[in-house]
Amino acid sequence: MSADNEVLVDFYDEEALKDSITCDLEHYTQSRKIGQYTPNGRKPSYTEMVDETRYRKLVEDIEKSNVSEQDKYFLKMAATRHLKFTYKNIADYYANSSPEVQKLMEDSILVMIDYDDALANGYIRMSNKIDDIAKQDILKNLEMRKEKEKNGFVYRK
Repeated sequence: MSADNEVLVDFYDEEALKDSITCDLEHYTQSRKIGQYTPNGRKPSYTEMVDETRYRKLVEDIEKSNVSEQDKYFLKMAATRHLKFTYKNIADYYANSSPEVQKLMEDSILVMIDYDDALANGYIRMSNKIDDIAKQDILKNLEMRKEKEKNGFVYRK
């Protein structure tokens, strides 16, 4: 029995769980939505797309340090992970940019273009499958627990 799901066993109603596994895709597609953004028509400024506050502080500290140039280079590269992107504004910027900028943004995966809702539909199917697998695992753990209890094993709560 997996440790993660062993704890979850106590929180599920077995019959409700079995029923939910057999729900069809249409049931879920109505209740699950992947975020799809519609541009607002305004091209935001650079500072509206990225917050550099933490990054700049780290770079300043790195530059003041006595470490080697090679270490400084590496630490500055690592500091880029502290840049905070605002993807809603990035999407607006993309929508109001030249095709060349748009291509470069796509190459950097700053935006994901969902042609014909392929991503949204794929996400829903994948998400449903993951839910079903998790629920089946919990049901399996319930059955194993019942078998152990039948053989005298006592669970502490």
